[in-house]
Amino acid sequence: MNKTLSLALMVAVLGLSSCGSENTSSNAANMESMEFVVWPESGSTVFTQSPIYVGDPSKEGSIEGTIAVVIGGDAPKVGSSMPTGALSFASGKTFGTVEMPTGKQTLHVQHYGKDGKATAQAQTVEYTVEATPDSLGVQWGEPKDGATVKSPFKVSFALAGADLSPAGQNALDKTMGHHHITINKGVITPGIIMPMGQDGLLHYGKAQTEAEVTLAPGTYELTMQFADAAHRSYGEKLAQTIKVTVE
Repeated sequence: MNKTLSLALMVAVLGLSSCGSENTSSNAANMESMEFVVWPESGSTVFTQSPIYVGDPSKEGSIEGTIAVVIGGDAPKVGSSMPTGALSFASGKTFGTVEMPTGKQTLHVQHYGKDGKATAQAQTVEYTVEATPDSLGVQWGEPKDGATVKSPFKVSFALAGADLSPAGQNALDKTMGHHHITINKGVITPGIIMPMGQDGLLHYGKAQTEAEVTLAPGTYELTMQFADAAHRSYGEKLAQTIKVTVE
């Protein structure tokens, strides 16, 4: 998803259905019962290219219809159609990346039903938007992709374009965060929270840049996943996956 929007400033939100499930009407959430909560929270500082998530942060899901984002102007009225020229993506998705101008911005996050009409499910949020650094990303220092290691083994993390901050601090600054490692889980959907104590998930909430990991012998996919103060993933842009073999 690497699309740039014009200053018409209308984008639709992308997303993925739950891991291992199909995006069908049988598992699509009813928007009348879904809690329409937008992440990043209102008042956040974000980059110009920012992921947005709507719904329960503990699980991925799908919805009936489409979620869209209008930047600036008036909020869509219930019953109105999505404006001509909107950048539309596959229906049923609850997260995606929007491109915004720098400065103070107001976003109207709006659900449109299967009939294409705006429903009462909506939220308006305000962000301070900073330019996305060209260098933004994470990179493994150790181990290298394809390495064979003996347990316990050292891991180290490199970060560019964003700042480190311990868990629980600078909650509204989405240009900061801390590292996690997912084990055979891959990249975590942006906006999804990574809880403490979950198997296959290692937290570095003190903003560590290196640590030791103990794993049983075998081959693993390790994903370095950067996340905000509440352990909510920043998604693919701030993740990197390597394969290692533990002897």
